[in-house]
Amino acid sequence: MPLYLPEKCLRSCKDCSPLSQIESDDCQSFICCGQNDETTRKEKQDRFRLCWHNEYINEMTNWDERDIKDTLSVLTQALSIDANINANSQ
Repeated sequence: MPLYLPEKCLRSCKDCSPLSQIESDDCQSFICCGQNDETTRKEKQDRFRLCWHNEYINEMTNWDERDIKDTLSVLTQALSIDANINANSQ
């Protein structure tokens, strides 16, 4: 099965290849995760780049795989707890 990667970096960075992204219809906000090359990262293991951009946030950070897994873990737990709170309050 072929992989369909995003066509371009939404920041037009030359040191990162996007792997997954969501962009608003009006192109004013996006979230993107890609793989950066080694030219700009401070930590060798931080091969992923995560970008957030909207009216209030303009952030670009390099993460390692553990950073991503830990963040997913916290977000998943928060969603699970919220679902349980909502289910128990009905």
